[in-house]
Amino acid sequence: MRSLLSCFLLAATTVSIAQPPHDDDAAVIERQSKKFSDASASGDAKTLEKYLDDAVVLMNEGGEIASKHDIVTGTTPPPAGVHNTLVQTDFTMHIERDVAVTSFTDNGTFNAYGQTYHGRFRSIEVWRRKQGRWLMISSQTLAASDDPPARRLPAAELDQYVGTYSAGPGLAVRISRDGDGLVSTTNDGKPAELRAEMRDVLFTPGQPRLRRVFERDTDGRITGFVSRREGRDCAALHAQRLKWRSLRNRAGVASARRFRCLALRRLPRPAPMLPPVSAPRAEATRRRTARRARRPNATRSAAAT
Repeated sequence: MRSLLSCFLLAATTVSIAQPPHDDDAAVIERQSKKFSDASASGDAKTLEKYLDDAVVLMNEGGEIASKHDIVTGTTPPPAGVHNTLVQTDFTMHIERDVAVTSFTDNGTFNAYGQTYHGRFRSIEVWRRKQGRWLMISSQTLAASDDPPARRLPAAELDQYVGTYSAGPGLAVRISRDGDGLVSTTNDGKPAELRAEMRDVLFTPGQPRLRRVFERDTDGRITGFVSRREGRDCAALHAQRLKWRSLRNRAGVASARRFRCLALRRLPRPAPMLPPVSAPRAEATRRRTARRARRPNATRSAAAT
């Protein structure tokens, strides 16, 4: 009986060691995740290597895929005069047996040569327990965007953006004044505030990934704008420019040909090319022309007498 009880207690102890309490797992993973963020900011490659699985797949905020080898060999401390910190907030976790999924925000403070700027990064990490250790097997990070600083433009400049713009059939964007600012309405939708990042570059608060870049002709008149989202443009023409294009298209190919013919008619006709004249023949022609020129003068002189 004692031997059976001893075997049972030994098995229970073994199971307890192999499967630590759930709360301890959460604390270990959160602590390791924060150390990983600290090592990323300070360029500590050894700590990063310690917590990465050999088959880990990581995607950074630029969309680039990296392996463990890429991370470890590509991580170096920042140069002198540069200091970075990352502080985690909004940390959440879900554990399912030997797999844990975490999400959090890394709030970065970057000091470079006397200047300080900030950034926010949203991350999801996947951890897996292997032989009693929690190792990261996947991570994806996105840079959180913020609205740019707004600039106040004179009322006369704001008035230049007022009008209706079209990006195609069924899509009309109307920009109008609202107090001392601008609002934009797409078709019959709800008006949205527009602010100026700089002259001819407008944005909607809460949509930092989108810009409206306005274009002008050689006379400085606005002809339309491009809706730019992450380097890709969708063009919208001003109603006046769109009307001119429509009239030009209605002219058709026949009218274009007629205009071309009229233009060609206005061109001076080239002088006819004469065959080359030999020297003796040219001298005879000159003498004959001179004699003809003297005859009318003699006639006019006799008539006058």
